[in-house]
Amino acid sequence: MIVIILLARPSLNSVDWDGATLPIAWSSFRAEAILFNTWLANVPQIVLSMAYFALNRVCTSICFTREWNAYSIHRKGLRTSETSGERRPAYFVQLPYRWAVPLTAISGVLHWLLSRSFYLIVFEIRDEDGIIVESSSVSAVGYSNRGLLIFTTTYLATLLIVIGLQLRKMTLRIPPAAHCSLVISAACHPPPGDDNAQLKKVQWGVVRKRFGGGVEHCSFTSEEVLPPESGKLYA
Repeated sequence: MIVIILLARPSLNSVDWDGATLPIAWSSFRAEAILFNTWLANVPQIVLSMAYFALNRVCTSICFTREWNAYSIHRKGLRTSETSGERRPAYFVQLPYRWAVPLTAISGVLHWLLSRSFYLIVFEIRDEDGIIVESSSVSAVGYSNRGLLIFTTTYLATLLIVIGLQLRKMTLRIPPAAHCSLVISAACHPPPGDDNAQLKKVQWGVVRKRFGGGVEHCSFTSEEVLPPESGKLYA
C-alpha cells in the first residue's frame, strides 16, 4: 500500500495517520530514497513468501505420508503425471484441493494484511502554484500497530493449525519413505508374474514369496496381499 499526502503548506504537523514510520527508512525525496523505501516496505512480503513455501513443504509432507500409508489399507491407482490404466493424475499444485485451496486463500489474506502493516508514505509538499517543494518533501516507510497485531494473530493461528495436523497421531502400517527414492524403490518389487502392476490398482503388504528361504516379502502389487505381522522379519 502506498500513502501519498499532498500539502499546500510546508508543515508536517497537520499530517496524521494510523501508525508510525520505520527509523531505518530514508527521509529524502530523491528518487533513490523513494526506491529504497519502496524496497524496504516490500521486504516483509518476500520473507512471508519464503515462510509460505516452508509451510507448504510441511503440508505436502503430511499429505504424502498419509497417502503413502493409505496404500497399506486401500487398493488404489498410483498418482503419475501421465495417466493410463488405473493410474490417477497427479495433483495440480502437489496438494489435494482440500489443502491447496485453504492454503492459497490464507496466503492471499496474509499478504494483504502485511501490505496494510508496512507501506510507503510520500509527503509531497507543494507551493501555491502546485509545484513540489523537493527540499521540504519527504518519503518514509510507515507501519500500523493494529495491522501488525492482526497479521501476527492470523499467522500464528495458521501455524498452530498446521502443527496440530502434523502432531495428529497416525498408525503406521508401512515403513515411512520420507520422499526417499531408495525406500520407495525397495517397496516396488512385486512377485513374479505380476506384470504391469503400475498400470493397475495396487496395495502394499505381504505378497507371494519372491525369493527362497523363510523370509517373506512385502511390496506393492496388484495381487492380493496380507498385512505384515508384528515380530516377523520381512524383506
